[in-house]
Amino acid sequence: MHRGEYAVIYHGRRNSQGHIVGRVVGASRGLAVHLQASRFPYQRSLHRIKTTTTGRNGRFQFTVTPKLATRYRVTALALTSRIVSFYVVAGFREVQPPTCSSQPKCYATSVFRDFYPPRVASKEGEKKWYLYQAVKRKGTGKIRRLRLAPAGTDSRKRLNATTFQNTFTFPIVYRPKQNRYRFGVCQRETERLDGFGMPHHYGPCGANFLPYKVLASPAVG
Repeated sequence: MHRGEYAVIYHGRRNSQGHIVGRVVGASRGLAVHLQASRFPYQRSLHRIKTTTTGRNGRFQFTVTPKLATRYRVTALALTSRIVSFYVVAGFREVQPPTCSSQPKCYATSVFRDFYPPRVASKEGEKKWYLYQAVKRKGTGKIRRLRLAPAGTDSRKRLNATTFQNTFTFPIVYRPKQNRYRFGVCQRETERLDGFGMPHHYGPCGANFLPYKVLASPAVG
């Protein structure tokens, strides 16, 4: 994350929250502090959305739950803070962990549900998924990067206005007692177009190899 950039996860009614915490130096308890915001596509200038008062030692806090990329700043008296940006990324829930129908050659299948804000769900939910995987013999160190899996497939089903169910299938050769298996998936960021996701390409998604740490996925073996 770059300085002044933060992320919250969209889970529909259970969104994660962001916190803007600060201190007005020299202020006593009870000073009014205002939170200003401007949401993507930033056509409206920063404007007041919340007010709180300082507590002990001039400290204050705001809780925010943006649904698209939003810029924030704080004002108090004649003071104005720097602008910080909160970005929104898709939440997900694993419905079915990776399973194989046969061994050692099999198709590992995993099912996830992904959650998007209503305003961008149709576009974001239909974006191409890039599938990655790696198989390594146990005892030979950690899996640090994954290879693009061109033979992998994904199918999706829209469940409601904000939720897609995705089934990812990977052909692998895997022996539970001998191998360690990892997989991951990603979609390319389009934040500059619709205000959803991160503004930077990590990896980038679609490269032949990606570090395992940038692809959150369950572990097998």
